[in-house]
Amino acid sequence: MHHCILSRTLANDILFGHSTIKVWALTGQPLLEMIGHTSLVYSVDAHSSGVIVSGSEDRSAKIWKGDLFCVLLRLSSC
Repeated sequence: MHHCILSRTLANDILFGHSTIKVWALTGQPLLEMIGHTSLVYSVDAHSSGVIVSGSEDRSAKIWKGDLFCVLLRLSSC
């Protein structure tokens, strides 16, 4: 069973929980689909500048601008 989490920002809804992150306008219009993680996404944060940061079970953190990730951080085991 997959669980998804809805995060509400001031302007958009963000759905994550699989390896893909989806962003909708509060009107319900789809805005972005961010593909790049290879495992479950556990955390997402959005900045007012439009930058989105995501963390995944695949031990990576990604910084997104639009639907492309700009920075990839690979994390070693903790």
